[in-house]
Amino acid sequence: MKVIVDNKIPYIREALSRLADEVIYLPGHDFTPDIVKDADALIVRIAKCDGHAIENSPNLKVIGRTGVGYDSVDVKTATA
Repeated sequence: MKVIVDNKIPYIREALSRLADEVIYLPGHDFTPDIVKDADALIVRIAKCDGHAIENSPNLKVIGRTGVGYDSVDVKTATA
């Protein structure tokens, strides 16, 4: 499983190191379509997960957000 994580999320490294085969930590603004195209999961803080970034990610199963609300995630595209 490949997980891409916002590198500003505290306390997440140890937990994910036990769960995922590959974890990439990046600033939220670096979650580009090219980076996320083969990810199984994204864990974001305040980064925008727009349709363009997720629509060409066939393996993407989960978008986790560490905050309140989901206004930063394109729910319609993610659901499709």
